[in-house]
Amino acid sequence: YYFPSKQEFQQLWEVNSIDEGLHRMKGLTSALTIVKDSDNGALAMKGDEVLRIPAFPVNPIHTVGAGDSFNAGFMVAQALGRDLEKSMRFGCAAAGLTISQPTMPAIEAVETLAASA
Repeated sequence: YYFPSKQEFQQLWEVNSIDEGLHRMKGLTSALTIVKDSDNGALAMKGDEVLRIPAFPVNPIHTVGAGDSFNAGFMVAQALGRDLEKSMRFGCAAAGLTISQPTMPAIEAVETLAASA
């Protein structure tokens, strides 16, 4: 798994867009790459297509931990046997809740928000 931010991904791969970088990486590695694009959500390759999962609309009170919360949420969903799209949605829900409340979200709250999409 590789979970870069948009800026990190574009700089490292010397590309102008996430789509360009994901397509370039497809032939180079079998690692699952999910690029976090802040309030735009997350992107990954699914076959030959770029899968885009939008961020949940929240009222952020801080942004500390958003990326790490996405990563953790995604991995929890994977451990629960969810597919790529549902795992990315779960990661986006975990990140959204993390930045919009003063405490870490409970898994039940993440499940509820992820299911609302």
